[in-house]
Amino acid sequence: GDLHDIGLRGEWSYNVADSSKDFLQLSAGLDYGFPNTLTLAGEYFFNGQAANRRNPLLLQTVTSAQPIKTQYQHLVALQCRYDLTPLWKANLLGLWDIRGTSFFLNPESSYALFSWMDLMVGALIPVGRDGSEFTAIPNLYYVSSQVFF
Repeated sequence: GDLHDIGLRGEWSYNVADSSKDFLQLSAGLDYGFPNTLTLAGEYFFNGQAANRRNPLLLQTVTSAQPIKTQYQHLVALQCRYDLTPLWKANLLGLWDIRGTSFFLNPESSYALFSWMDLMVGALIPVGRDGSEFTAIPNLYYVSSQVFF
């Protein structure tokens, strides 16, 4: 919903697990768009299934039969988007593992080449000490196009 000009959202789920303890997940977020095309957003995520300890092998041992776990329970995301022109947008997303002190950056830029096609370039960059939540993931750079019809 909205509170004046601020967008508010939240969700929670209680999960009954087959092979481990039941767990709770919840997220809460807000966003605000300024009249000058700047939009700011923030979100908090709690993962009750997290190992709640440092475990560098955690991401490497997940199989399709196992649920995805995180090392720590508390994550915060912050996003800043700015419309440079009506056709060109810049976006910076950061995801922070509060307890493990690592974060994940996603700078991105998109441009509307045509009314029916957008082109996007960006990067996924983990930052933090070795063995933290995100540093097991290598840097990734991408180019993407989106077609509307």
